[in-house]
Amino acid sequence: MIGRIGFYCHLEFSDLRSPLPASKSFAEWIGAVVKHRVQASNDLNTQRSLAIQSGALDAWNTGTRFILDTVTAPWQSDWISQATNAILNRLSPLARAVCGDTPIQVVPCAEVLDINQTRKKQTLAFYHQLRSQHSSIHLSPHSPYTTSNSLVNEAVSLANQSDAIVSMHLAESKDEMEWLANRQGPFQTRLAPFRDAPFNEDRSTLADYMQSLAKADRLLIAHGNYLTSTELKILAQKSSSAAIVHCPRTYRHFEPEGRDVYPLINRQAQGVQHFLGTDSRASNPDLSMWREFQSIAQQSEQTPGTIIELLASMTVAPAAFFRRTDVGSIEPGASALLNCITNPAGWPSDPEQLLRSLANTMLHPRPIELQLSEIVSN
Repeated sequence: MIGRIGFYCHLEFSDLRSPLPASKSFAEWIGAVVKHRVQASNDLNTQRSLAIQSGALDAWNTGTRFILDTVTAPWQSDWISQATNAILNRLSPLARAVCGDTPIQVVPCAEVLDINQTRKKQTLAFYHQLRSQHSSIHLSPHSPYTTSNSLVNEAVSLANQSDAIVSMHLAESKDEMEWLANRQGPFQTRLAPFRDAPFNEDRSTLADYMQSLAKADRLLIAHGNYLTSTELKILAQKSSSAAIVHCPRTYRHFEPEGRDVYPLINRQAQGVQHFLGTDSRASNPDLSMWREFQSIAQQSEQTPGTIIELLASMTVAPAAFFRRTDVGSIEPGASALLNCITNPAGWPSDPEQLLRSLANTMLHPRPIELQLSEIVSN
């Protein structure tokens, strides 16, 4: 049995059946993502709701119980309720009695940006609208190439006032790092027509952004692939209230950048907390947190301590960060939302061999309530 929480995602792209190809320029890939969003059907609400429901169902089917979803307008909590009801309709009364009526929870993290003043007004209005409707909502200033450091400071202040989390894409690509260093490169060329004077006047560096983000009471850095020792030191000093969200298969998807293996173990040794995420179907073949864990485990030295720490980075560690004692672990008082991996050949009795088997098996965990329902129906 495995208790799992799952984590960071962009469910709105769950209508993609395969990842958008990684271009030689990360900025080109971002362009493809925006194009996919713009090419939505005339009924955007319907298309978006179906994508989000599909993503939530896919995540649950592979054992995820909690998602921090970075959202853009439109977004409605009813869409999550509809996905939950679709799950519950598949379950037997016994399974529902054992596991309850909330098989997966999706918490919104509203994206804000100010590449121009129009987008600033729109995205902040969207955040405040969601804030008035939901008791639990977090805030995501998008990325330096679309969000000024001034708006980051504003977002941090808003989040701290409401005990919310700040989540930001930072140091994700070489294109972004080039833009931060000298305002040149693909992001300058591609996004210049959309930027206005107030945005262009903000010449903040990576260090400036990190200093602003460090003021957040709770902070998530999405990706953080090219953070320097200076930024990593700040995150290590805030290890109980800050973390990098690493998405292993997304990282590998952009190997055309010439990336080395992500230095997860070294960064953890420096005291930088890490969680695992799936990013989205725009850069991942599916939303399985288990395959994310296996992807990084198979690139690491598979010592028992390493495997246990990787498992913790998608279970007990994010659960503690979100102050959720009901998910992420198997203990008295926690929910019965477990996952089970059935192995007809049996599992090794030796703990070390068992951990290595889990890291490499082709089998996949499934929600225990789904298995209970199938047992009853058979």
